[in-house]
Amino acid sequence: MKQLINQVFSSQIIKAVKVLWDFNQLNQDLSVADLILILGSSDLNVAIRGAQIYHLGLGKTIITSGGFGRLTSKFTKSEADRFKDILVENKVPKDIIFVEDKSTNTGENIRFSQNLILDKPIKADSIILVTKTYMEKRALATFQKQWLKTETKVQITSPKTSFETFLHSQDIQNFINIIVGDTQRLKLYPELGFMEKVDIPDYVWNAYNYLVGCGFDSQIVT
Repeated sequence: MKQLINQVFSSQIIKAVKVLWDFNQLNQDLSVADLILILGSSDLNVAIRGAQIYHLGLGKTIITSGGFGRLTSKFTKSEADRFKDILVENKVPKDIIFVEDKSTNTGENIRFSQNLILDKPIKADSIILVTKTYMEKRALATFQKQWLKTETKVQITSPKTSFETFLHSQDIQNFINIIVGDTQRLKLYPELGFMEKVDIPDYVWNAYNYLVGCGFDSQIVT
């Protein structure tokens, strides 16, 4: 166990993780949009970020999207319902929140949310996506592929936290496995038609391969 902890916290590994962390973010400035679309996950801070966006006056309607995914299969409530609870706890009115609780991955988050919009009186000519801090790039590329109305203006944001603060709040081994898996999907999923192509510089892919070589491969798609 001590050997594993030393490996997880080694400076070379943390440096490689930071490369993936930085690459997966877009750090966009936000403007007012019709809809805040919050993508469900195991990170409850995503819902809190959605509430912050609402209280900043950047959106009037919210969709929480997510059923039970690969990291939330043991939840007792869907991701979307858990996120709605957090929004309400953060003083977001219930009547402006719509729930999409059937999706099991990011592509379904997008498609099923659009189906919900078509069924409800929800204006969505412009959208702010809210996702995990280290998944902005993949979420946006997935939206660009899966959303049918190409003229829709989309922005993306995530919880605002530093790498060091985030790292100290996590099961580090689990987090590294997740970010490695998410980075692999940036390369794999465009080939499968799930998202738009993302250019991955060599230094990022080298960091990814280094972490895989260190044994952080439990979230790799085989």
